[in-house]
Formats: sequence, structure tokens, C-alpha cells
Amino acid sequence: MDACHLLLGRPWQYDRKIVYDGFKNTYSFVKDGVRIKLTPLGPEEVNPTSRKAKPLVSLISKPQLKMTREESQSTSLLLMVEQNIGTPIPQEIEKLLAEYPDVVLEEIPPGLPPIRDIQHAIEFIPGAVIPNKPTYRMSPHEHAEVQRQAEDLLKKGLIQESVSPCVSLSY
Repeated sequence: MDACHLLLGRPWQYDRKIVYDGFKNTYSFVKDGVRIKLTPLGPEEVNPTSRKAKPLVSLISKPQLKMTREESQSTSLLLMVEQNIGTPIPQEIEKLLAEYPDVVLEEIPPGLPPIRDIQHAIEFIPGAVIPNKPTYRMSPHEHAEVQRQAEDLLKKGLIQESVSPCVSLSY
């Protein structure tokens, strides 16, 4: 397992009284009476290709597996079997796919979508009341009906617009 330094931002630096040396690019602080200095990794530590890594896949034969099971109490085994179970696509769906080839891709793009500049997150506090009320207290259809009725009453002269600064809107 590779080890690395992790800095948790300005609050962490101020809470721990961290001293940053910009020329040497080092961070130093005291923890449990011991002075700790974090230094950047060297080029050989940063470049993973410079190290000779063990192969990630180990293939063993059946006799080797039996011997391993006899020598140790626990053994982990991953067995991969390829299955090509394909279900035929209905004729209607094939016609639809042929009609809109730009919507459905033949292959799924590799990897995850790109990281966006802005990461939106809404942090909830358990038990807290949501401060802002809904903008509209009625559906758009109800709002249009109330607006229409108010305009009719204004035209008939049965009501008039208020000039009071303490006006209460009905919609």
C-alpha cells in the first residue's frame, strides 16, 4: 500500500498551528510533543512506473490449488466464466433504434463522466427546519385562475389596487 500526505485545507492548518515553508514546500507541526515535517514526494516515489510492481494476476493449476488449500486454512479464489447470453431485440425496438441512431450508442463510453468545475451539494442538518417556503403556494393552473378573477374584478371596479406598503398578495 502506498502512503501519501493529505492536507485537509485551511481550517486544518489553523487548528493544528501548521507552519508552511513555501520555498521548501514543506509543512511542519507538533503532535503529541513530537515535531512532524511533511515533505513532498521525490520523483521516484511519484512515478509509479519506476517501481517494479508484482503482477496483479496469479494463475495456478489445480494441483497447486490443492497444495495451497492443504498448507493454509483460508484460500481466496476468483473463477471467471464467460457467458454470452443474449436476448433477441424485438422487431419494434430494432425499428426504433434504426430510426434514431444518434440517441442510442452502440458501445457504452469508457470511464466516468468528466469532473465538473462546480460540485453542487445540499447539506442537511438533522432536525433543522427548512428556511425558505415554496415560491408558489398553488399550481400554475390555480395561479392563472386567481389572476384572471382579480383582473375581472379590477375591470368591473369592484376592487382597486392597494397602495399600502403592507399589502398581502392572494397569489
